Amino acid sequence: MLKYKVIIFDWDGTLMDSIGKIVHCMQETATKMQFTVPSYDKAKSIIGLSLEKAIATLFPEESDDNRSAFSLAYSDVFKNTTFSAPLFDDALPLLNDLIEKQALLAVATGKRRAGLTRIFENTQTEHYFKASRCADECASKPDPQMLLEIVQELGVNMEECVFIGDTVHDLAMAEACNMDHIGITHGAGHAEDLIKHNPVAMVDSLTELNHFLNIK
Repeated sequence: MLKYKVIIFDWDGTLMDSIGKIVHCMQETATKMQFTVPSYDKAKSIIGLSLEKAIATLFPEESDDNRSAFSLAYSDVFKNTTFSAPLFDDALPLLNDLIEKQALLAVATGKRRAGLTRIFENTQTEHYFKASRCADECASKPDPQMLLEIVQELGVNMEECVFIGDTVHDLAMAEACNMDHIGITHGAGHAEDLIKHNPVAMVDSLTELNHFLNIK
């Protein structure tokens, strides 16, 4: 049996090992657009936000028009880069096990819908998830709109749900609507920062997450 009926995942850095790809594409786009190239850590710090909010955070000195141009350029770079971003090795075993135990799974991501659809197709994972929300459909994290809409769509109580994420933006979103949340440390966030958002657990891998989710 599982501790929760509904398990909601962030995507980048939680189920997919995509931190390096996102940082690479952000830095490459900055070079292409002649923006100040952010450091690895600075570029990593915006992962989880919507693309628009991420760009505004990284480049506050740029005009709205320049940031809009950057957004288009970033999307093109991201789609065409050869930089790989695989699922974490223990992602599919986890998802299969949770489905076998009749969990309802969902995704709340900073990706746009087109990006998530493309990733679902590339990884053949869409069938695992009963609901999903993206950053171009809802307010950007840490606003809790994504989670509130998923709860409403699935017709469940907040107490039946848990959210798993790897960044402070993820955990702050769940904290804002009093949903139980778990920090995972194999992505963009640091454990000492994640713990400040009062997670019910901290795990280092999806395998460890699976152990926590099961009632012994």
